[in-house]
Amino acid sequence: MPEDQSLNDVAALAKKCEDLIKGCVEGTVHVEDFANKLRELGITPEVADDYIRQLQQRLRQSGPRRPRDGWVDDDDENDNEERENTPEGLTAEETLEFRKAREERLAAAAKEREDARAKAVEDAAWANLQAKLRMLKADGAAAKPSLDPASLLANLLGLDATLASKPASISSTILSQAPHIAALVSSGISDPHIAETFRLRQLFAAEKSFDSLIAFLQSLPLKEPIARPFWRLIIQDHYVDFAKLFASMDRGYDHNEDAKELFAGFAIIKKDASSAKRPVVSEADWYRVFDAWAKGVVSLYPHREAELASYRETVVELFRAVPHDPGIAIHFDEDIRSRYAKRPFRMDLKSEVQIPLLSQVFHPEIAHRSAKRPSSASLPNPKRASVPCENWNLGYCSVEPCTNRRRHGTCSECGANHRARDNAECTILLQAR
Repeated sequence: MPEDQSLNDVAALAKKCEDLIKGCVEGTVHVEDFANKLRELGITPEVADDYIRQLQQRLRQSGPRRPRDGWVDDDDENDNEERENTPEGLTAEETLEFRKAREERLAAAAKEREDARAKAVEDAAWANLQAKLRMLKADGAAAKPSLDPASLLANLLGLDATLASKPASISSTILSQAPHIAALVSSGISDPHIAETFRLRQLFAAEKSFDSLIAFLQSLPLKEPIARPFWRLIIQDHYVDFAKLFASMDRGYDHNEDAKELFAGFAIIKKDASSAKRPVVSEADWYRVFDAWAKGVVSLYPHREAELASYRETVVELFRAVPHDPGIAIHFDEDIRSRYAKRPFRMDLKSEVQIPLLSQVFHPEIAHRSAKRPSSASLPNPKRASVPCENWNLGYCSVEPCTNRRRHGTCSECGANHRARDNAECTILLQAR
């Protein structure tokens, strides 16, 4: 069967990798060639990293010298070359003296190598201390830490001003073989505001994991705390769905819930966290969600504070211009932020928001909905009102009446008067759907 064949292939590949580790430990395979041999077997970099860790652990357990296993390190080879054979024809006393002198020479050579290693470790320690000393003022007083969010982030990431201003580099091979790329690099980004955004994007993208950064951001004294998944999107300057962000502000939402990575490209995420939504339907809703999002953005991209404040005023003016239908301003904001995620621009420039604004004002569906709202907005759909609210059953919807015009107080699985999450059997049924 194809499944059995696939399992056999995986087992055979794992056996070959284990043989490579064993060969490195025994000395039949050079450690320097280990990575190349893994690559020849078709191993991905992520899996190769795991095997390299295994090799490192096995080498530590084996000890530095195992001549009986066929593996000796460079120091052992030097010892064998320096070790003199005992000359023939010596008396017993002369043989003892010769061997004693030989052992003393070997011990002195070993001590010299050990001293060299200790010096290298000491030099590294001093280099680390020098890096810490650079954080002090010239008069010897410790520099006062800045309360600016950007400075706090730079300190957290272990970056200084010189590193932060260093642009991302493109290999010399590409620049030499593709002169048009070199021309684009030399021209740069004309708008310094957008250039600063891209610089910070590249700075954050260089981090392998955002865990420590997100932990720091969650400790900031924000009026509306932001959950981990949304901090991850804000760090990368990606689009944030306000309906999901609004749902995360309800009581019971786990702000520490995050995707669990399985392997390259795949992750497990809790269904509640990925599907919970609370529509933004009013001007007050939008103010609350936008202000929370903007605070998060400014914490990471402080140069955007004035830009977002000006953009907020534009949306407020649109709310005032069309007071009978806040959906126009809300959809306009969604359109602008979606466009920004695809190609960053200054959201406070009228020329950038003019076309999206006109498309929302003159969109046929919007106009039709606006004309019908006075007669139909106050009439709830009786069919929808009889359907239990799943968000209420999950603990995310607490507004009365329900913003989705669903029924509260009824379990969506058994029909009893409790939330589905409060009953183990109902919770399993709800999560299985």
